Amino acid sequence: QVAFTQNDLGQPKAEVLASRLREMNTHIEVEVFNDRFSATNAEKILANYDVLVDGSDNFATRYLTNDASYLTKTPLIFGAVSRFQGQVSIFNADEQAPCYRCLFPDEPAVGTILNCAEAGVLGALTGVIGTLQAAECLKFITDIGELASGKFMTYDLLNANFSSFKLKKDKSCQLCGEKPGITELREAQVQCSAEIGTAIGADDLKAILDADEALILLDIREDAERDVFPLPVDSIHIPLSELSTRSSEIADDLLVCTVCQFGERARKARLILEKNGHSKALHLSDGLDSFFVLYEDQV
Repeated sequence: QVAFTQNDLGQPKAEVLASRLREMNTHIEVEVFNDRFSATNAEKILANYDVLVDGSDNFATRYLTNDASYLTKTPLIFGAVSRFQGQVSIFNADEQAPCYRCLFPDEPAVGTILNCAEAGVLGALTGVIGTLQAAECLKFITDIGELASGKFMTYDLLNANFSSFKLKKDKSCQLCGEKPGITELREAQVQCSAEIGTAIGADDLKAILDADEALILLDIREDAERDVFPLPVDSIHIPLSELSTRSSEIADDLLVCTVCQFGERARKARLILEKNGHSKALHLSDGLDSFFVLYEDQV
């Protein structure tokens, strides 16, 4: 990230960033919390601020910022990056707005997420997503334009492609729904895994399909995602939330490839299939955005 240099190695990141910001603008006030953002201090910290901008790099903090944002009524400007793709949205902007859990209800199971060092991210992508977050923050503070609340924007750096789909508040959401199960902050137990697993890229998947090899494409996205970005090829649809109880609908001896928009949920779906006895399970590692590009003339 552009705020840091090699000379900053070993120094507290929050303090270095605060120093850089003060150097760029002596008229701003920067308060530093050189502590881990946690369930014990999140609400106390947010009590003094009007907006929360999430620049975290892990799912545990991502769910914590969302829950704290909702419980303290502090709008959350969300941004996430992985490999060559990024996401931006605003959650909990008002009582009618969706939260992060409306789209991704549950924390990924332990061991189902790629290790950050294994997955990696292209540095320029963080600049793009961070700038988009900054723009949304300025729009919110100055009350101009149309905010990204109710929208989920994605950017595919490799294919120079921006896309977005609409989000609605989920009435059954365990945080902001009609009968919430989450009423206080808790630490999410989400860990990365260094094991990449049986992954397949978009090019290889298309080659298999073009060769008419026997392969079942299992779309584990939610209905809203499928409506906005329908698959250009035949597939079976079982939402990830239902896969554990419906995996028997797919024969154990068939080759199946799980797919989702960005790849993380597809990997989790593959692990669920393997746990339930499917020995020929793959997952699309680089997500459907890359896959769609290969079918641009058909969609």
